[in-house]
Amino acid sequence: MKIGELSQLSNVSQRMIRYYEEQGLISPARSGGNYRNYSKDDVCRLGRIRILQDAGLTLKVIHSLLPCMTGEPIRFEPCSLVRATLLDEKSKLEARIRILSESRSLLDSYLSDMRGEADTSSPPETPVFAQPARQAPRAAADGRLAIHGTARR
Repeated sequence: MKIGELSQLSNVSQRMIRYYEEQGLISPARSGGNYRNYSKDDVCRLGRIRILQDAGLTLKVIHSLLPCMTGEPIRFEPCSLVRATLLDEKSKLEARIRILSESRSLLDSYLSDMRGEADTSSPPETPVFAQPARQAPRAAADGRLAIHGTARR
């Protein structure tokens, strides 16, 4: 099949299909006129790539995991790197979640401070965003979030 048909069947743009080919994720056969000829296996492979991307994996990691994916429903064969790779990616994801959660808490504290300042007669201070590193916000015993030494709801 040609790239247009593959794009329709897989719901992946032609441009992205070409990019995946450049990255070595798919390798279509070539015709005598050097046209790409894709197979039904390529449709399946593109589906697997999208599933792994949706899980937050990079194309480099996906490239290493694809040979270990088999069957329908998709399963991983016990390749030597699969478990270690997935655990490493999970750890990276958990670290990003932790950082984002801390950032959200910090922004909540700035917004809370601004709401409190709006109720006073003194002019509001401009929040200072460039501050030295500090401990992550932590929950107080009563479930409130402790930020900057004070507990907030």
